[in-house]
Amino acid sequence: MQPPTDNQIQHIINSVKIDNNKNCTLNELKKWCEDRSTIPEDEDQVFVGKFEYLALPKQEFRIFLTTKRLIKFAEKSEHVLSDATYKLTYENFPIITGGTTDRNKHLHPIGIAITRHETEEDFGFFFSSIKETYERVYQKPINFTSLIADNAAAIHNGFKRVFDLKLRVNCWAHVYRNIQTHMKSFSKLQMTRILDDIKQIQKIFDENLFPTAIKLFQEKWEKVTSSSIKSFLDYFKDQWCQEGHNGWFEGYAHGLPSTSNGLESINDKIKTAIDNKRFGLIPFLNECCENILKEWTKDRSPTLTLNDPITNEVKSVQNLNQKIFNDFPSIEKSDLVEA
Repeated sequence: MQPPTDNQIQHIINSVKIDNNKNCTLNELKKWCEDRSTIPEDEDQVFVGKFEYLALPKQEFRIFLTTKRLIKFAEKSEHVLSDATYKLTYENFPIITGGTTDRNKHLHPIGIAITRHETEEDFGFFFSSIKETYERVYQKPINFTSLIADNAAAIHNGFKRVFDLKLRVNCWAHVYRNIQTHMKSFSKLQMTRILDDIKQIQKIFDENLFPTAIKLFQEKWEKVTSSSIKSFLDYFKDQWCQEGHNGWFEGYAHGLPSTSNGLESINDKIKTAIDNKRFGLIPFLNECCENILKEWTKDRSPTLTLNDPITNEVKSVQNLNQKIFNDFPSIEKSDLVEA
């Protein structure tokens, strides 16, 4: 079998660009949003909850997509998770995702935003879009008071632009990874022992015990004569033990997840849903409407609309695999055994 020629390879590249990477003008983007801004009757139809654009002095845009079913999850709790993901568009625009969790800590997405950057203003747009879209659809106010995210200041400050922040949960998985990057000069034994101590602190369920545990941890490792350990202890105390950055242990926010892993899983599933391809801006927005958000909302619908392949009759059937928002925690036998 002969390998493809240079011309054949270039033809394939060009065909992909023609299909998925057609550059759009700001006017085309504006029209796309305006055409989808009406609140639909169908609870599972994707629509533009809010959009912003600016032509001068430089082009900016922000677009928020949701459905009536997804945005309704905003009334279910007072906490929200948020993050941004990349590698979905050729222009590598950030895609901001967010959702809330039920009493079993299962994530339910609320919507998605496509922006040009990943700044405080962009996250502020995302949170204000949730608030304004919900209130426009259901004619009543909502107010989130707790944020679960990594330690990015842009997410934190963007949330505070819109809501009254009372609890700031720092995703434990991100904290752990950050801590590991500051231990490269340690021996393997030292690293293992220090990380084991920190992991035990993370499991604390009584917030009154956290300061004592931190104090004992510091005192224990200060006895070791090592400049690298001393430097690490200073970093750990300043970065992860001060108010606003210490929300990574289990007892900090009872009933809330201590990580944003559920949201990261959603971000991975977005890439899987589009076969790890990249799209131009409007083609990606179309994918969100016809594929990504459509699947999120249908997965949570109590019924599914199906076409009979023989009679072509449209039928409404029960969704036996519906992802239900659990208002009460489910307790399994294994939970009782572990307790």
